[in-house]
Amino acid sequence: MAAIYNLVFHLEACKEWDKLSEWQKRRLKLSSKKLYIGHEKREGWLGELPFYIFWCHECDHCAKDYPHGDITHQYLVCSFCGVSHRFVPLKVFWLTLFETIKINFQLRFSRK
Repeated sequence: MAAIYNLVFHLEACKEWDKLSEWQKRRLKLSSKKLYIGHEKREGWLGELPFYIFWCHECDHCAKDYPHGDITHQYLVCSFCGVSHRFVPLKVFWLTLFETIKINFQLRFSRK
């Protein structure tokens, strides 16, 4: 058996996984969805970070992590095998859409 990437997060992921309904477990296993489980602040951290639970299709284990990286290129790391999974929050999509509409209106009305 390979070494666990982050034992603390893996044990916490297993506890959170047991709390989920069968429907939620099936949904996470069949898709690449991530389930928000709350904000946490750890010792030595300046603030709280959002944590997500997800199913890693590389190692077939549940995992828990917080988003790493820039808001447009975020990723979660599997706490069992250490594989990165792409993660862009839904708010990024809506902010991008809003900015696109705003720029289109500005261009349209600036020509008149």
